[in-house]
Amino acid sequence: MTTGTDDVDGKVELAPAGGPNGEYAVIEDGELRIDFGSLNDRATTTVDDVVTITASTDEPVKVWVTTELSGRAHAYTGTDPEAELGQANPRTLQPGDSLSVGFVVDTHNEGPDTGTLTVTVGDPDEETTDDPDDDPTGTETPEDTEPTENDTETDIDEGDVEVTFDGGDIGDGESVNMTTLDSLPADGQPGDPEAIIEPASILSQNDDDVLAIRDSAFVVAEGESVTLTGTRSYIRTANAITSDPKPAAIVSITPPRELRDQPATVRIRVARDKFTETDPTEARIGRQTPEGWQLLPTQVVQMSTDTVLLEARTYGFSVFTVFPESQVTYQWTLPNGTTVAGDDLRTVFEEPGRYNVTLTVTDADGRSNQARQQILVNDDPSVSIKGATNATPGEQTTLRANVTNEIGNATVTWTLPSGETVVGETVTREFESGATVRVAVEDEFGATGEAEATIGAGASSGNGVVATVQDVVSPVPAWAAVTLAVIAVALAALLIRSQLVQEAVARIYRGVKLLRDAFAADTPRVVTVGTPTWNPDRDCIDIDELRVESPGGLLDTVEITVTGEDGEVIVRKQIEVGTASTYTATPERISVYGGVDLPAEGGYEIQIRAVDDRNHVGTSQPIQAARPLSS
Repeated sequence: MTTGTDDVDGKVELAPAGGPNGEYAVIEDGELRIDFGSLNDRATTTVDDVVTITASTDEPVKVWVTTELSGRAHAYTGTDPEAELGQANPRTLQPGDSLSVGFVVDTHNEGPDTGTLTVTVGDPDEETTDDPDDDPTGTETPEDTEPTENDTETDIDEGDVEVTFDGGDIGDGESVNMTTLDSLPADGQPGDPEAIIEPASILSQNDDDVLAIRDSAFVVAEGESVTLTGTRSYIRTANAITSDPKPAAIVSITPPRELRDQPATVRIRVARDKFTETDPTEARIGRQTPEGWQLLPTQVVQMSTDTVLLEARTYGFSVFTVFPESQVTYQWTLPNGTTVAGDDLRTVFEEPGRYNVTLTVTDADGRSNQARQQILVNDDPSVSIKGATNATPGEQTTLRANVTNEIGNATVTWTLPSGETVVGETVTREFESGATVRVAVEDEFGATGEAEATIGAGASSGNGVVATVQDVVSPVPAWAAVTLAVIAVALAALLIRSQLVQEAVARIYRGVKLLRDAFAADTPRVVTVGTPTWNPDRDCIDIDELRVESPGGLLDTVEITVTGEDGEVIVRKQIEVGTASTYTATPERISVYGGVDLPAEGGYEIQIRAVDDRNHVGTSQPIQAARPLSS
């Protein structure tokens, strides 16, 4: 923020407010500007304490504020958005008095980024006028402004209605019936509103960055913005929209049957004198349904001295009413506790995991209802190549892709030196020394990762591998294997002519197996289990370090089970190893799916179970967490 003040005719000084919202105000070349570029799109946002106006003269002065933001923002005093500070309701400042000014900013249409304040100063004894040419002295507004589209009329006359369907024009021989009504149709029973959260693209036609819907959760990408809407929510009666509903227009629209429940755009032109007590930009087009009224996202697309052209996106067709104002509020609560007001919410989730967003809809009667939506933030999978560094050129070699992917099913695709592509976690081929093998992984939501390795030339490269497996440890020492082989051959030679040769061979086999098991009798061992941490924002349990070893063979699987104090399994995760004797992860993350919330207190138990290729089983001691897992 640039510090300083903006002097207006030597009578008042403007300055950014001292609180955090003063960051929206900037002094440049002695002129105060307001910058609303960081506000939430497609919302009406209230910002208190942006600017301070201080009387700098020895006599009382009358002040009011206008902006160059084309009706999309108005000023108010203190913390009450209803206390507008416009030409119709100025304030008088005594010498040295200060006034805190905030703004209500509407970004439903093309939201304002920045604009210049016009602070007008007058004599307290003079009557204010609605004629801009009669304004007393103040900060100058730009001259020779080009007329905007709002200054012109279209071919839609007052009371006319225009409908544009997403699928194009209606078919030949079909029509849209439009009937103007004199009064509001009967409402259903009063009651609490019904809050509903949906991806914004269902109505807006814009990309909302919701990748998919999985088990009612909205899947989004980490680090990418997502837009949600609450405009399908229902308000039960017209009196619950505004305490004194005086419709500016009521029209029944009936398209062909196949289009009655299809999204479309509706435009309604209304006489300007219908807004004698309200600002046309505050109007909302409501659609009546059996469940109640939907307040549609509405914007002023044209405005003249005689009429106002309003546009709204609709979910379907029935009776539409233009309400000059709405007292219904929509408030969003983010996982970190931040609240945002507005029909729509646009936000970003920086880390993978499961999060909950809440929408609270409150009507004019003070009744409210909440909807909770789970957001599944997809991770970028990572992959590394196992088996390339110790491959023997010219011999059959199996390469394995080690994939780390928390969310979604992943597909592995290899690109071989010959240009051949192979799909699957492993590939077996003969490779030349120094050949480069590439592997790519893509999950079902489009997130990708890739790695490459050179045959026999060092470690493979990847992008953030968390879990690793180590080289195979021979189940039986080499000297033992050779000794057993010699004994077996000698015994077979001595007994080859015996009448009991079959029985002797069977005994030799049993003896070799017993010796092998004696040398490799160790079961898998859970070497390290770090501290478990419950992360409520990501709905997962993190074990800061996990290490499992199999001294006598290859690890087949590692299984992690979390149970509650009632003994019921909260979540179980199974890791397939198969080609190594050691498994390590830092951290080991266990996602808790299905919207399960671990209680604040209670007995948690975590146990690790490992199975090797001989079906030997090793388990850890149960980890008791009598106190809450730390957050």
